[in-house]
Amino acid sequence: MLDDVAAKAWSGAVDSFAAMPLSLLLLISSIIEVVSPDDLLLFTKSAAVILAAQLPLREDFACSVGFSAAASALLLIPFLAVCNER
Repeated sequence: MLDDVAAKAWSGAVDSFAAMPLSLLLLISSIIEVVSPDDLLLFTKSAAVILAAQLPLREDFACSVGFSAAASALLLIPFLAVCNER
């Protein structure tokens, strides 16, 4: 249970967070999503699959760039949708 001082501090922090512009919040959430532990595990597994396929360097690079571009595009969809509505 929070005491009165801690409750006021917590509600003040939530209020200041909620007052931030939506586009900034989406940008921050996209950055956090990229570096979250579950995504790092996904990136590691993807890299392991690419390495296990023993592709030539050119195809290995193309697969890595394609995966990175697709993942980045999917993370930017909500941000671009909000920016497009303005």
